[in-house]
Amino acid sequence: MEDAELVRACLAGATGAWERLVRDHARGIGAVARRVLSAAGRGKDEDAVEEVRSRVYAALLADGGRLLARYRPQFRLSTYLGVIARTHANRWLRALPRGAVSVEEGDAVTGPPDLARAETLEAVRAALESLASRDRLTLSLFYYEGKDYQAIAGILGVSINSVGAAITRARRRLAALLGRRVHEAGPPEAIRDG
Repeated sequence: MEDAELVRACLAGATGAWERLVRDHARGIGAVARRVLSAAGRGKDEDAVEEVRSRVYAALLADGGRLLARYRPQFRLSTYLGVIARTHANRWLRALPRGAVSVEEGDAVTGPPDLARAETLEAVRAALESLASRDRLTLSLFYYEGKDYQAIAGILGVSINSVGAAITRARRRLAALLGRRVHEAGPPEAIRDG
């Protein structure tokens, strides 16, 4: 069953369609969630991975399947679900109480956490979520999934020659959002309190 056909079957409530979507994509959704959670020291937390996976499924079913209905057949369903998984993993991390992100067993600890780096990563995650879906997808394919230009061109339905320009435009838009967020946030507390 093709991706678009599977999505239509799920939206129509066809017998076994949802089970097939879950069976075919649970591993990929979990892998994306694990990568995002790993960056915050939670990649080995299988309960967290399962929570993110559950949130993805709930989001796909919410409002009569509105999010699932937004899937476009020119993209691979696994890529679309990966973007949704990344979003929900980041939301799950942001909802944790401050200081709840831990270092996993076996990770080297060389000193106190780099708070500036953590704040930067959070700003980038938030800015990515604010981008238009095509820009977010372009950057996700290139940076997070390591896809080459040919693969990205196939997924986006554009020529290989236009992929570099698409990545550059998306990066500029991301940089503009980050610049605006830094400006709106003002100086870090240490400078304000200084």
